Amino acid sequence: MTDASDMNTTTQVEHNIGILLYHLVDELELITIYNYIKQNLTEDSNINCHLLAKSRNSVHTKNGVVITPDWGFMSAPECHTLIIPGGLVDDYAMRDKVMLEYFKRLEQSSLKTIVACSEGVLLLGAAEMLYNLNATTSTRELPRLHEYEVADVVEIGIVQNDLSVPNIWCASGELVGIDVAKELLNHLTNENRD
Repeated sequence: MTDASDMNTTTQVEHNIGILLYHLVDELELITIYNYIKQNLTEDSNINCHLLAKSRNSVHTKNGVVITPDWGFMSAPECHTLIIPGGLVDDYAMRDKVMLEYFKRLEQSSLKTIVACSEGVLLLGAAEMLYNLNATTSTRELPRLHEYEVADVVEIGIVQNDLSVPNIWCASGELVGIDVAKELLNHLTNENRD
């Protein structure tokens, strides 16, 4: 039996943001995005932010910092937004079949948005998720975007492909992670008001 007072309370739906960890990720970009999001969430916010990796094993960043993720792919809560920071993706990440398959599985889930920053955009290309979309990445990697048959290569800024499913955003390497985090939180806040 349900108490009438229970029926009058509304529960907020959680929105889970997963920030991807991988070997040789750019720790400055990762930490900047993570800190901005965590510091700007209110107690009554329905947004959670987690660090994800293919397992719960610690990850070594580009400059040797060791970070342990909150969740491995298999045990992570449902992810609604995935953020992929830049880093040295060619060394390990682009050859990591488990990670690339995880991206494909997320496409079939309730994932709404993927935000890839600088070299992290190349991971989406390796997972065949950039076809016919507008994209950007770090300046030195821009020519590589043509390998993934993107619609247009944009040199700087945040490119939002809001008509793709999931929405795929690409951020150039010239942006600071905090700019990406601000844009994402503004988007999520406006989305929750609608």
